[in-house]
Amino acid sequence: MKFFKLLLCSTSVVAHLVVYAQTNDNEIPELAPYIVTANKYPEDPLKLPAFVTVLTQEDIKNSGVRTVNEALMSLGGVLGRKSLYGGNEFTMDLGGFGEAAASNMVYVIDGVAFKHGDASEIRISNISLDEVERIEIQRGGSSVLYGEGAVGGVINIVTHASGLTGKIQNTANAEAGYGSYGFKEIKTSGQFANEGLRLFLSGAKGQSDGFRANSGNHSDNASVAIQWVGDRTRVGTSFSNNNEFAQTPGSLTMAQYLSNRNQADSDNLSNRTLIDSNSKHYGVFSEIDLNGLIWRNDVKRRDRDYYYVDIYDSSSINATIGTTNYTYSSTLSQSIATGWGKNQYIVGLEKNHWSQYRDYSRAFGYFDNTSDSKSAYFKNDFDLSSTLTRISMGYRVEDMNRYSIGYLYDEYYETHKKMEAWEWGITQTLTPHQSVWTRLSRNYRLPNIDEFSANSATLNPQSSLDKEIGWHFLTNSTQTDLRFYQSNIQNEIAYDATVDGNYGGNVNLDPTKRQGVEASIRHKFSQQFEVSGVANYKKSNFVGGTYSENAIPLSPNTTYSLRGNWKFASAQSVSVIVTYTDAQQIGSDYSNLYSMPSYTVTDLFYQYKTPKWEFQFAVKNAFNKDYYSYATNAYIDYTTRYTALYPDMKRSFFAVYKYYLN
Repeated sequence: MKFFKLLLCSTSVVAHLVVYAQTNDNEIPELAPYIVTANKYPEDPLKLPAFVTVLTQEDIKNSGVRTVNEALMSLGGVLGRKSLYGGNEFTMDLGGFGEAAASNMVYVIDGVAFKHGDASEIRISNISLDEVERIEIQRGGSSVLYGEGAVGGVINIVTHASGLTGKIQNTANAEAGYGSYGFKEIKTSGQFANEGLRLFLSGAKGQSDGFRANSGNHSDNASVAIQWVGDRTRVGTSFSNNNEFAQTPGSLTMAQYLSNRNQADSDNLSNRTLIDSNSKHYGVFSEIDLNGLIWRNDVKRRDRDYYYVDIYDSSSINATIGTTNYTYSSTLSQSIATGWGKNQYIVGLEKNHWSQYRDYSRAFGYFDNTSDSKSAYFKNDFDLSSTLTRISMGYRVEDMNRYSIGYLYDEYYETHKKMEAWEWGITQTLTPHQSVWTRLSRNYRLPNIDEFSANSATLNPQSSLDKEIGWHFLTNSTQTDLRFYQSNIQNEIAYDATVDGNYGGNVNLDPTKRQGVEASIRHKFSQQFEVSGVANYKKSNFVGGTYSENAIPLSPNTTYSLRGNWKFASAQSVSVIVTYTDAQQIGSDYSNLYSMPSYTVTDLFYQYKTPKWEFQFAVKNAFNKDYYSYATNAYIDYTTRYTALYPDMKRSFFAVYKYYLN
């Protein structure tokens, strides 16, 4: 009932804003004019059969967020949980997949999907916000364009390495930040252009003591990107190096949490658990216009080496891990005018090779892991000019092979599958400012190496049939999107702490379903005042089997993020961001016996900005909410169940001074 009241109220507000917007079209700067993610080429948002949220560089800079993670959660309304691997990282969850969230969405960075063959997380907090041109969040399956894993959605991060900004101003800046819990940070960045040559540089160094015992971290990052832009050609290369050291405090029992939420697990503390990593990314791309036929090629290499100390059966375990990932992508896209309308298409070939060694020393020995995939896809959009109708269709076939070899105990695990994805969509333009759309798609993912190698049962690939219907509204001052959706999933891959005598393992769940409504709105009342928000209401439950009608763990019914920004003087502005997450079942609680409470977090931000310098002050969790965003079933000696939870930070402050060299 509370949700429907909120929805009714929101609908009334939207209706009012629509009327207001239609009488003020020429007074407000235009909102985000194009979207790339849904088609892999710039496109009019009104024509897309998809729900996409766009965060511009201006949005990010005026909000007080410090990382890409924070931008996704605070501005994009994406559900995030504090990383179990320490540092300033969060695990994003598109679609409510809980502990398997990282395997049910895809990060795309500068046009190339970023994927791992194991269950390790993709850490994006090291991407400098000064590098980011825009972030696009597509909710809903997109395996046709982005392949395996794009079940819950896609997060597309476009940086200066491959973005195409109109006019580049030669500039550089340096900033220093200081905050709660020993937070210190220094950042520099610069961009330079001479005719067709463009150069982008950035660097950062930061540290924090962490708010819990044994949660300190420090990092340093550097990146460089070069582009040459000609009349019909673009070529570019990029390199980044990221070092990160993070202590890991572990989980707490409820009694420990109530006693002292800032303490660490005693085993983690005594063994000084940690992760120490280095990542290097190399990239080259070319884009050629062959008389309207756009040929794009990308080659990416990503190396990550890390050492960690963790707890296994109350004892310390350490490992050295090295990963290398090559991605090759080639696409052709073209727009063709016909007597009936315009036809646009994209065809692509992709190859991904991921290899990893793991050295657990005497504990488990040495492992070689490999994941290979080859895929071909196409997507076609035909705009019928007589009826202002777009018909979209797409198809992908992907051949995947993953295997793991363990030498100490002579182990061998393998899975090899060929999977297919398809989609159909229709968009109908109603007026120059609004359209309605519908889409039907099939999406998939394969169990990763950690899921199928540490398992007593054979895991089947996961597939989903997704149905969506939506509405777009866009003027110079208002952008509103609405989506009703239903996702029916077969063989959902998830962790179950009770299998194998409470040892825990991954299973294929009985059929599950997620259905609901998502809405986003952004409105500029004037040059000085803007509001925006993203809200989601869904039901996630089993539709058969042992747990029929039960809720899926870690999939809250209601989430929303609301933001207001007021520029109350020529150089000064304030922002308020409110995020809400509903109550939810804890991880692996398929019987629905244990839940975690809802929480609302409010962030405040002040900015004083001149052409030469800028001062920022932010209060995170301003009302000092005591909460935790992740909890799961766990067992002592495989017999006694308890709730293992991970507290989130209460109120914190930070201040930043930034100086510009123009």
